[in-house]
Amino acid sequence: LHNAGELSRLMISIGDKVRIVRRGDVIPKIIEVIDKAEPSDLENRTHSNGDIFNENLPPHTSILIPSLCPRCSTKLIEEGAFIRCTNLNCPSRLERTILYWCRALELDGIGEKLAEQLCSQGLVKSLPDLYRLNIRDVSSLERMATKSATNVIKELESSKNLTLGKFLSAFGLPGIGPEIATSVATKVETIENLLELVSLRNEEIGRDNEGILYKHNRAVRELTEIDGVGETVARQILDGLALRIDSVLELSNQLYISPELKSKSVGHLNGSTFCITGTLTLPRKEIVLLIKSNGGKVVSSVSNNLTYLISGESSGSKLENAKNLGVTILTEDEFSKLLQSEKPNEASSTNIQKSLMDF
Repeated sequence: LHNAGELSRLMISIGDKVRIVRRGDVIPKIIEVIDKAEPSDLENRTHSNGDIFNENLPPHTSILIPSLCPRCSTKLIEEGAFIRCTNLNCPSRLERTILYWCRALELDGIGEKLAEQLCSQGLVKSLPDLYRLNIRDVSSLERMATKSATNVIKELESSKNLTLGKFLSAFGLPGIGPEIATSVATKVETIENLLELVSLRNEEIGRDNEGILYKHNRAVRELTEIDGVGETVARQILDGLALRIDSVLELSNQLYISPELKSKSVGHLNGSTFCITGTLTLPRKEIVLLIKSNGGKVVSSVSNNLTYLISGESSGSKLENAKNLGVTILTEDEFSKLLQSEKPNEASSTNIQKSLMDF
């Protein structure tokens, strides 16, 4: 139940009895409402520790979708499947921004509770404030002895040396994970080049040498040359950084941001891009690792530049898109053969589509 659209699709209410299945490796997913739950459904139930379940059922009521942020009362907006607070100064957003940054840079000493304390005590009002903290600041907080505070400051100092990909990924921009952040950093090479693209985000589209109007302006065109980056993602990167430009500029002066090293991984999948859809027998993370270790690249969306789509059970729209674009589609067994340098048996599978067309 990760978004309002899913609640609406399932027509689910508080107090319903639902069917749950296991998706992927561990994720429990509610797939349907069975009926309204009854007190008898709780009979002979126990908690995981063996204690008798004595709680009562909640009243059967509709789930109300909030219209205002519960923390800062800013009007919420819908962005695709998500409902977001757009107030960058919202206390909850600040806390999550700090926590996301620390997790992305593996700052284990700053967890959820400490991030909340740093923000609530006014010690951190923006990301750059993290790098202005000292031992006295941190040790003044609840349950933070001098030794723990010292370790936090040491971690922050160590995190000052990072690649451009890590820097971009750690902002937690919508839709921009580590994979895309690394690809963008490899393309633009330096923080200065990235900031130049941000400054050009609203530039006029312009025309090519033959006078034909481009589809996008220069900044968007450069980013959409990257595998897995379309216009929407390019805009999310440019607009997201523009909204946070004060923090970006200040952090770029506080930190030592090195260019992203171009990948030198080689293998018989070198130059091939993969997208994965559906349920597979191997964990998805393991398949991604196999692709990367053999020189391939994994992207999150289907485009005409995609080399292969690995399709498992219950594949959705990605499979249809791949068929329409003529992308080669592999079953999990065919992917295994490809790893062993065997060409998939095209005659044995009706799922494989030859690459027939480009946009």
